[in-house]
Amino acid sequence: MAYQEEVIRRARQRLEQARADRESENQAHLQQAYAQVPRLRQIDLQLRGTMAKAAQAVFTQGEDAQAMMELARQENLALQRERAQLAAEYFAPGFLEERPICDRCGGRGYVGSQMCVCLQKLCQQEQAKELPFLSAGTERFENFRLDLYSEQVDPHLGASPRFIMEKTYQTCRQYAFGFHRHAENLLFSGGTGLGKTFLSACIARVVASGGNFVVYESAGHLFHRSEEHTS
Repeated sequence: MAYQEEVIRRARQRLEQARADRESENQAHLQQAYAQVPRLRQIDLQLRGTMAKAAQAVFTQGEDAQAMMELARQENLALQRERAQLAAEYFAPGFLEERPICDRCGGRGYVGSQMCVCLQKLCQQEQAKELPFLSAGTERFENFRLDLYSEQVDPHLGASPRFIMEKTYQTCRQYAFGFHRHAENLLFSGGTGLGKTFLSACIARVVASGGNFVVYESAGHLFHRSEEHTS
């Protein structure tokens, strides 16, 4: 997906803020737990001690190293069991779980070199802000109503308005969901109230949600801007 740099910057900024807020919330929960159940603080300090013992065992040679490692492991497990029991007794489930805002990437926004779905979602939201109607409008393909068009055959067209609009609708859907950088253009023509604006907005919504930069302008405004640049 080729999001604009500015869109990605705003999305990453929101992700960083969300991660900071989650870390603050986790820390607040921990401090509350320490105040309510002092033994939890002692356990966490002891757990750090068992990890230090395990690290020391790594650098120790001979049979003592194995014994030290096993002792540290048993102490660690016992402390973890006690901590879990106290947490279950005094707090709601998950209160002391320091879960990141995203289980997949840990809140970093990327898994390896690939953008994580959490950051993609934020990018889509920021992309939608570039087109105000995307965030509040109803212009979606699923909201397009073919029942508003007559089934009666128009002798000048050789088909009913509904038949023509159904073909137009399917063409727009295929174009939107199959859009790529080398896609050809679509040209809408027809009288007022036939659905041109609605369908073009539907296309813009789908294309934008796919990570593409969309400019949505009226023809009059676009021609006016072109004249300004050429004059």
